[in-house]
Amino acid sequence: MAAEPSVSQHSIRRHRFRRATATDAAAVAELVASPDDLRQVSPLETFPLETATVMHWLLQRNAGHVLEDRDGIVAYGELVPDDSRRDRVWIGHMIVHPRRRGLGLGQRLVQELLRVAEHERQAREVAISAFEDNTRALRCYEGCGFRRVDREKVNGRPLVGMRLRFRSRAGSPDRMTLLMTGLVAATI
Repeated sequence: MAAEPSVSQHSIRRHRFRRATATDAAAVAELVASPDDLRQVSPLETFPLETATVMHWLLQRNAGHVLEDRDGIVAYGELVPDDSRRDRVWIGHMIVHPRRRGLGLGQRLVQELLRVAEHERQAREVAISAFEDNTRALRCYEGCGFRRVDREKVNGRPLVGMRLRFRSRAGSPDRMTLLMTGLVAATI
């Protein structure tokens, strides 16, 4: 008999990942429940996070993604191209609903964003950052495979830069499947 999934595993499975739309702006703004939350996500913004600000993020970057369940949006993050490197994208504005933190939703969102980065955007590297005092976010990102690469000060606070490099596409399962399919087709 198979073991029953834990509550958090079960709840993660029922969340849907999708691109954010302009109609999501108010729900995303509501995810930021305190000045400290906003300071971690976007330190130059003033609390409360305004719907218009999120709308600006959505329209300017067209990079927002959400996790939602039957009750609504529970997490938000962006996948932004790096203007200095075509093969790198950034994950930014990561927000998880305050009452849903610690359940693996941030990790699920990051994993979905990594999937999009590698397979749809053809990125070789993904960058992300978090303030040093945001230990929960740093643990989440390290758990997803990111490694700390640098540290800088933003408004006097240490910001940790992290990177994840994808393995060579030559050895990826997608490429191997294509090679094997071509080999089989060539022998028929």
